[in-house]
Amino acid sequence: MPQEFEIKFIKIDKNQVREKCKSIGLVCATEEFLMVRKTFHPKTTEKNEWFRIRQESDKITMTYKCIHNDSIDGVEEHEIIVDDFDAAAQILEKTGLKNTSTQENYREIWKNDAIEICIDTWPGLLPYIEIEGKNQEIVKKYVEKMWYDFHDWLFGGSEVVYEKELGIDPKILISLPEITFKNPPKIL
Repeated sequence: MPQEFEIKFIKIDKNQVREKCKSIGLVCATEEFLMVRKTFHPKTTEKNEWFRIRQESDKITMTYKCIHNDSIDGVEEHEIIVDDFDAAAQILEKTGLKNTSTQENYREIWKNDAIEICIDTWPGLLPYIEIEGKNQEIVKKYVEKMWYDFHDWLFGGSEVVYEKELGIDPKILISLPEITFKNPPKIL
């Protein structure tokens, strides 16, 4: 099972994170850009799983994600690059998946050969970072290098950040048909 080794830290200062990234030798691989995605869910499932099509800064990806548990290695992810956002969305709909949401966020990517740190800004939230590496040890090493306390982490998708900051239940959040800067989720 391809695993994603990722951890989040919320309520960050973008400029402080940029300075920390520079100080530990990371380079800004992609300046801040607007990312747009459509999510698709199976009509019936017992799993916390979904598909998405995402327009990134330089490519379009189609991804399957399944959160098996809330841990650094609890997310299964399979991803391919596609060349047409709308055609990929139509293919997923033709398989019987339901287009459940259109979402956008801003992302900036810092990296080296071992790690990728994304500065994310979602509608209605304070900026947060994702630290992703090839294994748990690398992620933990860079958490320490970034001077974060490993116990202040969050695992999972953006829904866990919305729950922590705005009190929105993840089940409600994933049912929202649109999460955009013009239509951000509201505090409950």
